[in-house]
Amino acid sequence: MILPKTKKDYKGTIMKDRVKIKGLIITIVLVIIIVTFLSYLILLFRAPISIETKNYEVDLYIDGATLTRYIGGEKDAVVPERIYGIPVIAIGQFCFWNKEVVTVNLSKNVKYIEKEAFGNCLKLKSIEGGSVVCVGKDAFTYDSELEKVELGDSLYLIKSGAFEGCTALTYIPSRDYLRKIEERAFAESGVTDPGDLSGVEVAHDAFASEMFSE
Repeated sequence: MILPKTKKDYKGTIMKDRVKIKGLIITIVLVIIIVTFLSYLILLFRAPISIETKNYEVDLYIDGATLTRYIGGEKDAVVPERIYGIPVIAIGQFCFWNKEVVTVNLSKNVKYIEKEAFGNCLKLKSIEGGSVVCVGKDAFTYDSELEKVELGDSLYLIKSGAFEGCTALTYIPSRDYLRKIEERAFAESGVTDPGDLSGVEVAHDAFASEMFSE
């Protein structure tokens, strides 16, 4: 004999249904969050996400951010350690090209200064950072006012033309772990006596004093 459901039975069934629905909603929300996060990671692996902050245009990758263009108006530029939680590891090609910055302070996460990143910055006097490993081709070319360059103890490679025409620069920056100086890296610069470069591979014209030196 099947007894009819009481009011209490109906309430119990309704409560169970509500718990099931609540659990289902939580599951759906979690799935959406996970799918969104995985999609974000896939996008970062495949191609950068380009964004704009107050002072920079930025490409975000899974392993770090690259500043692609300086759009700020400050004469004393500061590179942030992170953007949206992603470490800023590179100053991209032409990022500061022809800008009127006077000083630049790189965060400890910046490892790479790419091709012509600071080229033709005619008012740039000082750049400081703590973890740079590579200065790219023509990175500071003809920055004639540049006199102070401190890039930390990890600098390994100075590429061709990196400091060419930097007439106010009188020394090789961060040389303790330096292993290679490419062609015309300090050509026509203020570095007249490079000093002891034992253990460093130096191009024959790295310190050429004339534009077309052999």
